[in-house]
Amino acid sequence: MKMLTYGANAASLVLGSKLTMLISLFDILKIALPMLALKLFFQEDLYYLIFSLTALIGNNWPIYYRFRGGTGFSVILGSVAVVDYTAAIATPILGLFSGVFIFGNIGIANLGWLLLLVPWLWLRTFSLSIIIYAIVLNLIAFIALIPEAKRFIEYSKKGKLKGLAETYYSSSPMARGIKKIFDWRNNLGKWKFILALIGTFILFFVFFLVYFFGKK
Repeated sequence: MKMLTYGANAASLVLGSKLTMLISLFDILKIALPMLALKLFFQEDLYYLIFSLTALIGNNWPIYYRFRGGTGFSVILGSVAVVDYTAAIATPILGLFSGVFIFGNIGIANLGWLLLLVPWLWLRTFSLSIIIYAIVLNLIAFIALIPEAKRFIEYSKKGKLKGLAETYYSSSPMARGIKKIFDWRNNLGKWKFILALIGTFILFFVFFLVYFFGKK
């Protein structure tokens, strides 16, 4: 499978999980440490949010790699950890939970946490600036995913989507783990619909708790 991006996700398919974790850690630190400094020294200003967005753009479209970078997931995670650490912990878990148990969709399992950042940060901060920041963060992230989306559509039209998926699963331990979870879900039969209802209730209940108790 030809890689369309340069980043931790691409490295996982080429270098393995151990080096990928190291790359992800450096991606998180390279954004989180400067953001934290800006947030501490300029408490009344939004410089740390502006820095986060511009750094994400630089990560996804770097000049020195001919504007071909990563998807920026680790950078987003590091950014969000500075804005609200609970979002950095909770939304990836809830995104995976929603994708597996509620929607049964691997795309939502991988990307749902990005969308969940918006309501989570809204309920945690009730800050218009933070909400605009979260929306722009999502826009940048999904624009960076356009090449992958185009390949998905192309392979779907050619009937080669299954082969693409198998290549991805064979190259990524994390993808194989997620696939095993989905295989287990799909073998539940009618029970998976009951599981989806229970999962929906849990998701709404978690956000209710955030609204009721979680404002910063």
